[in-house]
Amino acid sequence: MGSQQAGIILGAKSYGSIHDNYINGGTGEALEFYGYGGTTSIYNNTIINAGYDGTSAGQDGIAVDDRPDPNNRYTGMRVYIINNTVVNPARNAVHLYNSYGTMATGNKIYNNFLVKPNNKSIYDNPYTNIDGNTNVDTLNNVKTPVIANAYFVNANANNFRLLANS
Repeated sequence: MGSQQAGIILGAKSYGSIHDNYINGGTGEALEFYGYGGTTSIYNNTIINAGYDGTSAGQDGIAVDDRPDPNNRYTGMRVYIINNTVVNPARNAVHLYNSYGTMATGNKIYNNFLVKPNNKSIYDNPYTNIDGNTNVDTLNNVKTPVIANAYFVNANANNFRLLANS
C-alpha cells in the first residue's frame, strides 16, 4: 500500500509504448507514466477495478504526469491514449496532470471505452480528468456510468469482450 503500487510504471526520462495489457484489480493506478521527452503511446489495454487503495479518493485507471529534468534540459513529453477499455476505476478513468507545465502540445485521448469511474468530486471529470494547461484533444471516447450499459459478454465473470449488439 506504499509507493510503487501501480500495475505498470514508466518513470522519469521514459517514453515508448504500453499496449495489449490486461490489468484487473490492484491498489494503485493500473498504468502510470511519469516522464519527459518523446511521445508515449498507451493503447489497446484493458483495465478493470484499479485503484481501490482503501482511501475515500482512490486511484486512477491511467495516470500521466510530467517530470522535467532538474537542470531544465527536458523536452516536453507527449502522450497518446488510444483504444483502451477502463472499467470501474476507484477515481478517474484517465487523468492527465501537468504539474510542472512541461507537457508538449498534441496530446490525444481517442477512441477509449470508459465505464463507471467512481470519482465523487463535483470539480473533476471522472472520465478524462485533465489538470493544468494541458494541450490535449479528446475525441470519440465512449463513456457510460453503468457497467450493464457497456454490453460486455459477462462482466461478473471478467469477460469484457463486447456483445454483438453493443
